Amino acid sequence: EGHCIAGLMFDPANCLLLAGFGGLAFEGMDSAFQPLQRLFADRGDVRLVLGMTSPQKAAEDITHLAPRDPDLLKIDLDNCDVCFVE
Repeated sequence: EGHCIAGLMFDPANCLLLAGFGGLAFEGMDSAFQPLQRLFADRGDVRLVLGMTSPQKAAEDITHLAPRDPDLLKIDLDNCDVCFVE
């Protein structure tokens, strides 16, 4: 949800985005996407993608949606994170 605080929902990618780094963030849950969308609405260097994805679709989205020189690609999955990175 865009928070940069320690605890159960800690996400270091949010800390980097809040610190001014740009990038592409995938979020599968609408309830978490909406706060991110509000938080980064004025940031042209932060792109958000809502919805579940696959390694193939993620690769297409990265190619077409990522900022020109992204600092960060956030992949937040419940399992198989490495499948997407590969």
